[in-house]
Amino acid sequence: MLQLGKPLSSLTHEDLLVYERFLADPQPAARWVLAGSKKLARSHPDWRPFAGPLSPASVRHAMVILNALFAWLTEAGYLAGNPLALARRRRAPAGRASRAI
Repeated sequence: MLQLGKPLSSLTHEDLLVYERFLADPQPAARWVLAGSKKLARSHPDWRPFAGPLSPASVRHAMVILNALFAWLTEAGYLAGNPLALARRRRAPAGRASRAI
């Protein structure tokens, strides 16, 4: 990716975890977040891609889309493997486990 100076084929799982955190808090904000509520054309020098941090649901959605992209690129033979395949598995709610005896 442009920011890391890496092609898609060189991205690691850790790179994508950093990107996930970035989506939740795009920093430096002056570079990524539009100040104020006015809409600007993409060609305007003050245009920024974010209006603020993404919600947790939007971050999850973005990562689902990236996972699908990397899965397709793997299937197409462009990538050796999907760097998001190691994504966290959904955990069961924390609590006491009970066993039937």
